Amino acid sequence: MQPAHVRVFAVTLFCAAISFGQSSKSEYAAYDSGRMWTRLTEAQKTGYLLGLFHATSLWASENQKHSVNPSDSFLSKFPSTSSTGEISELVDRFYREPTNRCVPVFMVLTWIQRKERGESDAKLGEYEFTLRSSCPK
Repeated sequence: MQPAHVRVFAVTLFCAAISFGQSSKSEYAAYDSGRMWTRLTEAQKTGYLLGLFHATSLWASENQKHSVNPSDSFLSKFPSTSSTGEISELVDRFYREPTNRCVPVFMVLTWIQRKERGESDAKLGEYEFTLRSSCPK
């Protein structure tokens, strides 16, 4: 049986291949974005977020066990003071703007984390624009 960190790495690599290895017109390009999110049921949204948080915590704990310095900036991008339901609702609100639907869910979580920290609406608007600008054309 493979060590857990090898399995976590393999899953991460597979997800990255799907996310970045396809053209923007591919059916796979929308799997981690608002186009996918808006089609999910509430239960699926909760499962998606819980899976993302769980995978991230597994990744961090495996890296700590093997004396690899986990990326604090990666882990700090997740909202920390909201419940999963509240986070899901904030992601829904973010994707109500149709031009935001190309932004990956993970990046929306960074927007929520900034909102939690109390960034101004002007700063959040600038960050939203940056996120939209990074979408594949």
